[in-house]
This record gives sequence, structure tokens and C-alpha cells, in this order.
Amino acid sequence: VAHDIHAVDVANRLAGPSALHPLGTDHLGRDVLARLRAGGLNLALVALIASAVAVGLGGAIGLVAALAGGTIRATLRRLADLVQIMPHLVVAALVAVAFGLTPTMAGLALGLIGAGAYAHLVERLVASALRAPHVLAARAMGGSRLFVLRRHVLPRVAPSVGAYAGSDLGAAVNHYAAFSFLGLGADSGAPDWGSMIYDYRLYAFDRPLLVLAPVAALALAILALHLALDPLEVPGTPRRCLALLGFQRRSAS
Repeated sequence: VAHDIHAVDVANRLAGPSALHPLGTDHLGRDVLARLRAGGLNLALVALIASAVAVGLGGAIGLVAALAGGTIRATLRRLADLVQIMPHLVVAALVAVAFGLTPTMAGLALGLIGAGAYAHLVERLVASALRAPHVLAARAMGGSRLFVLRRHVLPRVAPSVGAYAGSDLGAAVNHYAAFSFLGLGADSGAPDWGSMIYDYRLYAFDRPLLVLAPVAALALAILALHLALDPLEVPGTPRRCLALLGFQRRSAS
């Protein structure tokens, strides 16, 4: 049954799980599951935009820095440093005041802040890959720079960037949840998981499921982002989970 995420039913407030409301209702009688779904769409939009901006902008800066070298490389490094040290909360507050911290604007802000780390990562990975013996051999055999980048460098860089993206996307989702928890969203009534945790915190002891539902959803979303971009070659979720917890397998010798 589809429920209106803003529909208030005071007579059915704080109801427990049922067939009609699988996760129960909140203090205003709104369906918790419906609001979780809507909040999940907002977080997915934030993660998608933040990832596209951070990887695209940061990757381009890092690639140009590694290929150009010299003064251009040093200048782009300093620019990446400047972007990287910008505090997330201050940037979010400025964006909220200027434009309203909608999921789209939050994704853009988090993507711009995250671009610095990607720039450093890509610059170092590309510079290292360009010094690899097989890459030097390909260049010596007459391979164009574009061919070497596409065939040898980018395939070597992509797994490490993807692995970092899993962690960075989880951080972006966590940051956006923190922003909405603090009331920096464009609409305080919007069903973001952070704002839901804030609204339901008063019922943590009487109706713990109200708080546990968005908290668990947030934790599972962050874990899923890690596992989706897990670079381990060994298949199977259990081993990936162990690796995420710090039990890394040794490389085959």
C-alpha cells in the first residue's frame, strides 16, 4: 500500500508494526517505511551527484597535473589542498543560506569538497603508472599518449579510485544525514534520514524502532556503498565483509 509521506493521522500515532504499516507510524501518524523510502531516494541522489562531481572534477585535475608536471602540477596540487581542507559544515551552512541545502545542492557541495582528495589520488596513481616498465615500453614502441592512457594507465588507476569512492560515498551520505539532523535541509519536514533521527530521538525509549529504522538504514546504505565498490578479486560477500572490518587477505605470491 502506497502511503502519503506527509499524511498526518493523529488517531494512529506511534502505532506498532502491522500489515498496513510494516515499520509502524511516527508521532504524527505518518508511515515510517514510506518516509524511509523517500529519504533513501534523497540520499541516493546526493551520493550520485557527489560522486560524479568529485570523481569527474578531481580526476581531471589529477590527470592534468600528472601529465603536465612542473609549475602546473605544483599549482594544481595547491588548489587541491585548498579544496580538501574546507570544512564540510561551514560549506553546508553557506550553501544552505545561499541556495537551500536541497539534495542536489548538497551533492554539488560535497562533490566539490571531495574533489581535492581525488585529485591527489589520481595524480599520484597516474604518475606512478607512467613510470611502470610496461608503460615505458609501450611509449618506446611508438604508442601515443592517448593510447597508453586508455590501454595501460587508466585500467591500473580505476580499481584504486573505485575502492576510495566506496569509502568517500559512505562519508558523503553520512555528512548529508548529519546536515539534515542539524536542520540544514531546505525543508525541515522532508523525510531525510538525518531529520528523521532528530525528530524521533525523543521516542528512543518508548518506541525504539522509530530511531532504529533510519539508523539501521543509514548504516546499511554506507556498508552497501563500500561493498559495491570493493576491489577484492575473491568473490563472496562474507569475505568482503571481513576485509571491510580489517581482515585483509594476503596477496598471492
